Amino acid sequence: MTKKRNIPGLEKRKSKYDDLLKNNEHRDQDFRDDFEVYFKEEVFENEIISKMLPEHKKSYDDGAGSELKEHTYKGKKLPPSMSSVASSSRFCYLSLKDSNLKVFGINNKNHNIKFEEKLPILEDNEKGTPPHMDAFYEDELSGYFFECKCHEQFDSHKIMLRKTYFDSDRIVTKIDKKYYLECNDDKYYKINPSAFGLVDNPRFDIKQFMTHIMGIQKWIEKNKKKAVLIYFYFIPDNVLEEDDIKEVINVLEEEISTIFCHSFFKQHASNIEFKLFFQTSECVEEATIKNTKEKLK
Repeated sequence: MTKKRNIPGLEKRKSKYDDLLKNNEHRDQDFRDDFEVYFKEEVFENEIISKMLPEHKKSYDDGAGSELKEHTYKGKKLPPSMSSVASSSRFCYLSLKDSNLKVFGINNKNHNIKFEEKLPILEDNEKGTPPHMDAFYEDELSGYFFECKCHEQFDSHKIMLRKTYFDSDRIVTKIDKKYYLECNDDKYYKINPSAFGLVDNPRFDIKQFMTHIMGIQKWIEKNKKKAVLIYFYFIPDNVLEEDDIKEVINVLEEEISTIFCHSFFKQHASNIEFKLFFQTSECVEEATIKNTKEKLK
């Protein structure tokens, strides 16, 4: 039986976290009245879209999310996702676009980082939407895959994996069937998080982690290079002064440590190096040695 970890009020904690990020900006006049943690359209246009390199803008336009455009969710019209102060894509773009990446152990000679990089798992032209890496950099020896996060640790993450993945030789086929859970959707297998040493309702998105591993391992097979998967979180120092938020961050870090060290991944994903970094500046800014530190060394 899976142990449960009950952290009450996660939605309230998430809203509080978002409000803290907004307050850190010290410019309430630049935020919308209807969606209070989203920047006004003209601010978003002037500060981000108008300054994007054409190739970066195209990557976001072609990506899986609605990062730069208004979109509809559950019948409700929403602003561009990246215009939120708590947007992980905003964090990714602003922190990495000009960074020399040395803080991540990367010698970025050509400064040709890519965003919203597609990562097919089964075939290069597989149907549906393949996983996307938030950012990607490649040198002569290695590929560096970035998954960037802002407030996603307050969300719930079920492990629902497409059955088509299990018809391949990918890592998911190594999961012991005793960890399969009853699932009402015949297109997916639902996996118990205890398969990877975690309790029910984890803060860490293991399903996404698994799909990234599968895509990266396909990339390794094709490119014959080393690979590093980097999880990069924006967690300003002042939010850790709030005990209810600090509790969630501590649980998240504990879970990531468990996952990175778990025997399943050491055995079946040994060709990928895992790293975790936190940026702790007041507001999102370029990643530097001063504001970005590696965790779990």
